[in-house]
Amino acid sequence: MRNFTFRFVLATALVTTFLVTAPTVFAQDQRVSATLVERERKVKQLLHKVGPAVVAVTDDDGWGSGTIVSGDGLVLTAGHVTMKAESGWVTIVLPNGERVRARTLGRNLKTDAGLLKLESDRYKGRPWPHVELGSTAGLKRGDWTVSLGHPGGLIDAEITARPAPVRMGRVLSIGGRTVVTDGTIIVGDSGGPLFDLDGRLIGVHSMIGSDITNNRHVLVDVVRRDWARLEDGDTWGTLGEFDTGLVSSLLFGTELIWDDYEARVRKVVPGSPAARAGIRSRDKLVGIDGQAIADPLELSLVLGERHPGDRITAEVQRGNETLKVNVTLGPYPRQTKESKVPVRRKPGRYEKAGEFALAEFRPVVARSPGVTVEFVETVADENGKTRELKLALGTVVSADGYIATKYSEVDEARNLVCRLDTGEELAAKVVAYEREFDIALVKIESQRLKPVVWQEPPVELGQIVVSPSRSGAPVASGVISVRTRRLADRGFLGVSSSVVQRRRRGARVDELVSDGAAERAGIRQGDLIIQINSRVISDFDDLKRRIETFKALDKIVVKVERPTGPRSAEIMDVEVILSGRFVPEQWRTGFERKNLLGPSLSAHASGFPLALQHDTVLQANQCGGPLLNIEGQAVGINISRAGRVMSYAIPASEAKKLVRTLIANAEAAE
Repeated sequence: MRNFTFRFVLATALVTTFLVTAPTVFAQDQRVSATLVERERKVKQLLHKVGPAVVAVTDDDGWGSGTIVSGDGLVLTAGHVTMKAESGWVTIVLPNGERVRARTLGRNLKTDAGLLKLESDRYKGRPWPHVELGSTAGLKRGDWTVSLGHPGGLIDAEITARPAPVRMGRVLSIGGRTVVTDGTIIVGDSGGPLFDLDGRLIGVHSMIGSDITNNRHVLVDVVRRDWARLEDGDTWGTLGEFDTGLVSSLLFGTELIWDDYEARVRKVVPGSPAARAGIRSRDKLVGIDGQAIADPLELSLVLGERHPGDRITAEVQRGNETLKVNVTLGPYPRQTKESKVPVRRKPGRYEKAGEFALAEFRPVVARSPGVTVEFVETVADENGKTRELKLALGTVVSADGYIATKYSEVDEARNLVCRLDTGEELAAKVVAYEREFDIALVKIESQRLKPVVWQEPPVELGQIVVSPSRSGAPVASGVISVRTRRLADRGFLGVSSSVVQRRRRGARVDELVSDGAAERAGIRQGDLIIQINSRVISDFDDLKRRIETFKALDKIVVKVERPTGPRSAEIMDVEVILSGRFVPEQWRTGFERKNLLGPSLSAHASGFPLALQHDTVLQANQCGGPLLNIEGQAVGINISRAGRVMSYAIPASEAKKLVRTLIANAEAAE
């Protein structure tokens, strides 16, 4: 459904060279943390236990998520998910794709919690699969959590057996009504569950911030408090307008800086209520009237519920001392607006991207030394100044110099250099590539590389993974979110028009997607597309509808009219092999804004024939390297940063076949 945002607000002789056996790599035994092994076991067990109860919700206006929380069919979701369900009924999509109806019950829009009731009290003669409501009483910062839900919602073509994508995160902050985690969520996840590692529901996905670590969930304790009213069908409260500038106004009077989700007083406004109460610079604001504050948004909500003249108790930490300070609020500002809140943005000590969390993956990465390399290029600007571009990582696939990487990141490099784990730099050359998977085979002159070891058994949902750097350090961790699947079912031509012009016939090509199917086939800017497979095209809308009837890798014949002079043109047939849909570089800005990303998307971010989705937060230039399991084996090759909640990898089973083919092609071309 609609998530709120606020701004502060993925030849036989040759084959033996890269199919290395595990003992070769694991010669130096590195002990993997027992805690890490146990965490993976718990996540897999959790998914088996709760997966059947996590559902999609639609009111035919948008999509959200929910969780069945009782055997007779009560469904917990976010309050805003069903706001437009005027009929009082919504559709629930079960993990097996089956659709059932549910009646809307109560909503607390102030806290953003809602309850639904499935039409039937039982499912196929048995109680509905449901989860256990937990408690956040013992929850601590740094605790691991699992998020489920349906990011982006479901579309009709996808309503089959589809479990909710899995994401893993850590608790960053706990307030009086909100818990913030770095388990990424996005539009469509609203109303979905946040679990502790024992499978107890501890939060409901509510809203996101523009920072990728700011994922907000309604505390289940708040929902428990309102349970009777929700079940009785009451609706109350309003969705707040969040004025993050209230705290610095004369209502309160402190300028804060948020560092690792802690509110430190940078300045006290002279003559303000905070100043009169004795609050000082460098104090840490931790609560209002006994309510903990999770983040700038929750603080603004708490202050927005108070009135001028109200007496509140602010809890502050000063050094090692905790103080309770009485503050009489000043005048409410006439005109309010959100303000930019200063936030220090290096990974905090509780984040999964922080040094402490990544440290436990060092023994994992150490089990596969030297399997990751880095591709760089030195370029000069118009003034002759040079700078190094870090293009991509690479996965060593043979001892004698073959490396797999992301094709679209290295294909235009004029002076491609491969930097090994030792720091040694060698000239590199792309010797073969496969466009649909966006994978390239690069060759360097070396006979002593250490090839990656592939995971043989099938990859499992919830399996913990880590991406290593060239130097052998863990750079990001995550979990397998979705089973291996096709991404490229729908065909993509790769042309656009700045204005949809109504013509008697034809669609003018105003722009070509770089490396798209049309550009590869030789279609040019200015061409007029007049037929697809002998069917006349009337305008650009007609062209789009026609292309949508084809699948990726379908071959079509495009008849184009190409100007050859002021009043002359040539008509020709062009054979085009459609690609899978991907977001090209020139379209990325708008897409990234919509997805509220941290890192930028890859140039070729989607449309792969087969992909393994995981929730690891990668930079675009960190793709091309291996994705490792906790035994140090590769479950795949990272191929794209695809969205706020996902990265994609080519699964090991497919990567091995691609590498065999690319090596054979490269050798045949010599």
